Amino acid sequence: MEECDLREADLTSALLMAANLSRASLQGAILSDARLNAAILTSADLRGADVSGADVGGANFEGAMLAGANFDVQRIDIAMLEGATFDGDTQWPAEFDPLAAGCLRSES
Repeated sequence: MEECDLREADLTSALLMAANLSRASLQGAILSDARLNAAILTSADLRGADVSGADVGGANFEGAMLAGANFDVQRIDIAMLEGATFDGDTQWPAEFDPLAAGCLRSES
């Protein structure tokens, strides 16, 4: 699949269930309140994206770049996050431990 360039796109409340966005460029995109159930976002670039309020139940974010993203999302407990990278500016739901979920902290 070719890389999908959606940098800075406004996808507020988009219905993206089961969408294949593997390796997509979503840097700075607005995905707030989107439905990302079972979406494939492996190795996607979500740096600086606003994903707040999105439903990510069953979504695959393995290897995704989440540095600086607002990832205060719904149903994160059933999303796959192994190997996703984040930094000190990444926002998470209260009580969520990204390291326990398999995420990797990046210092860059």
